[in-house]
Amino acid sequence: MFGYVRPKKGELKVKEYELYRAVYCGLCRTMGRRYGHSFRLSLSYDFVFLALLHLDLTGEECAFEKKRCPAHPMKKRLMMKENDALRSSCDVAALMLYHDLRDKIADRDGAKSFLARLTLPFASRFRKKAIKKYGCGSLDTFMREKLDALSALEKDGCTEPDRVAGVSGELLGKCAEYGLTEETHKRIAAEIGLRIGRVIYLIDAVDDLDSDEEKRHYNPLIAENGSAREAKTKRLRLETALLLDLKRADDALSLSDGKDPGVRALLENAFRLGLPETADEIFKEKNYHD
Repeated sequence: MFGYVRPKKGELKVKEYELYRAVYCGLCRTMGRRYGHSFRLSLSYDFVFLALLHLDLTGEECAFEKKRCPAHPMKKRLMMKENDALRSSCDVAALMLYHDLRDKIADRDGAKSFLARLTLPFASRFRKKAIKKYGCGSLDTFMREKLDALSALEKDGCTEPDRVAGVSGELLGKCAEYGLTEETHKRIAAEIGLRIGRVIYLIDAVDDLDSDEEKRHYNPLIAENGSAREAKTKRLRLETALLLDLKRADDALSLSDGKDPGVRALLENAFRLGLPETADEIFKEKNYHD
């Protein structure tokens, strides 16, 4: 995952920001406990989002504590204690790291591929532990199947961004429902994951537009439009598609009986403000227009 799913901090209340930071720090600490301290380096905002989504859906009661951490050793920070939501998000992150590195090695060259090769042995150990100790085998298999399907579409030069993004959305949908037990919760999580996964894939395609054209890597927007320059003239159409998916994710979230207003506020902020702002910044940076 790419770190795009985060709230707009300037619009958060102080207590909401403190909650977000406590979940972030709690997830980081859980990652260290379950997989070792080196795994904490892979922490991404997107996995904090998964933990928040589970907290909203299940209404799991949370406890907090103040602890020091390696990044902030001089002062204790408020952290969420380990719970089911943090554990599920952590296990998804372990599998995702491994498969993401495998894809980088297969699809890219240069520095990114070299770094991925160096990191892969560590990620492989995390994956094996997730499967053998924490029972993540079925999710791992699903990830590989979807990433193989995604790779096949990319190698074929698929000219339909919506189709390719849909596969990415299905992958995140399954990740979002992982660890949940109630069918209603799983359906809501899968729909939200589907929509957010599509958005993440397309935002990343915009972000990589120029570099992909320069290196002749597959990019669905270039495949559809023929060139990065032509793709950049289609901002309104793409932006509308992104906002529609975010609206559907927001609608699905409204079906949840979330009991913590702080958790719900963080998720709504990410859907309504954080992700649209991130997309807008990337559109401007890449000189998208209509």
